Amino acid sequence: MACGASGVQGKAVLDGGPPGVSGHDKPGLTVTVHRDSVVGTIVATQKTGADGAFRFDLPPGRYAVEMGHGALSQTVTVESGHYASVRLLMKAK
Repeated sequence: MACGASGVQGKAVLDGGPPGVSGHDKPGLTVTVHRDSVVGTIVATQKTGADGAFRFDLPPGRYAVEMGHGALSQTVTVESGHYASVRLLMKAK
């Protein structure tokens, strides 16, 4: 990480489901970052990597990170020089 870089990073994981499936990484899901809350302006969107990971370089501030289809959203505060970490849980159907 470069000195002074900041943002949000995390992983998308399946929550629930059949035995042996729960806790698996979720690749290719869209993660959206909003300013302040999930009704705020969208500032970034990307798909999770093969391991369910994502990373957004963002300036310091308050953000809501969400993933669709029943996942929980999380609100985080990004501080200068740091990455806020989140774990997004996608509910199994």
